[in-house]
Amino acid sequence: MVWTFWDFVAFAGSAGVISAIISAIFTLFPARYERTRKARMLAMKTGIQFEAYFRACVDNITSTHNHISSSGHVGEFNLLIPTPPKLAVEDAAWSDIDHALARRAFGFGPWVEYENDGISAGFEDLMGPDDEPDEVRGLSAQYKAALDAYALSVDFFNAYKIKKIEHSESTFEYLKLRKARFDEQVQKDKEAERAFDEANLKQFTPFYSALHPVGTDGQVHPAPPPA
Repeated sequence: MVWTFWDFVAFAGSAGVISAIISAIFTLFPARYERTRKARMLAMKTGIQFEAYFRACVDNITSTHNHISSSGHVGEFNLLIPTPPKLAVEDAAWSDIDHALARRAFGFGPWVEYENDGISAGFEDLMGPDDEPDEVRGLSAQYKAALDAYALSVDFFNAYKIKKIEHSESTFEYLKLRKARFDEQVQKDKEAERAFDEANLKQFTPFYSALHPVGTDGQVHPAPPPA
């Protein structure tokens, strides 16, 4: 085969295109690999942070329950949610993390701050030594913080197929069981309080009606004084 000038031009052109493609591949793939590596490292660090925070919440919940059940002899009473983990918000690798997952992580801290503000405001509303803080609100918020933190840690690990910390799974099962018992007790207390209020209403309604009878006009009128 005899090559003409134009054959050489065509060959050189195609060779140049192929060379450019190969060069781009060798340039892009390492860069993409490096971005994925950094994102995976960030996901692992963040997952570990939320896993450690989850265990801190469980410790706080357990200590508070122990303090309540022992009348203050065991554990510490703390209804505030623990301070959330400090995330590496300036890390450029966040741009390669799933945006929904990143939004959940970044929104966790402000939610904790909002809940703690409400719980603290409840402390300020206590009027005297006989008033008691809202244990249900504080503990409910701590349970939610713990469970949400665990879910975040698992999702960060799963996003890059990172092995989860096994002992936290058993702690998670323990927390779910404890929360179920807590919710059951809260429901029983609400029902008992409602029954108590209904009994009081039933008991005092006749007495109140005698003192303040309802007239034919539908209005409440004071009972006439005894003769």
